[in-house]
Amino acid sequence: MRYWLLLACGAGLGLAVVGCSSDKRNLEATGKVTYNGKDMPEGDILFVPDDKSLGAEAGKIKDGRYSVKVRPGKYRVEIRAVRPGTKSVPSAAGPGATELEQVDYVPEENNTKSNLTAEVSSGKTTFDFEIKGPQ
Repeated sequence: MRYWLLLACGAGLGLAVVGCSSDKRNLEATGKVTYNGKDMPEGDILFVPDDKSLGAEAGKIKDGRYSVKVRPGKYRVEIRAVRPGTKSVPSAAGPGATELEQVDYVPEENNTKSNLTAEVSSGKTTFDFEIKGPQ
């Protein structure tokens, strides 16, 4: 009886360990994003896998740095960031209130039609991106 109890506990522990390691998003892609040579203050980064059966992974850019949990593989990388424009738009602050519209300033070849790529592997998880665009 004792033997079967030990065997059952060992099997349960083995399944628990396998279950914990089944998350294939086990690599941390990190790096730096600059815009016209300066750290991008804030933005979003999206890793879109070449394997269409997998979903994209996203993270925040803060002070030019990002960190995103991803699976190993090839990705197209999209970067987005907004800043105040010059046009006033209605604000949620109340009737008659306005604010400056938020304008996406990253060129489309680095976001919606991105040509940026990354191939993530256990030996390569750091990717820096230099974005050039309008001031």
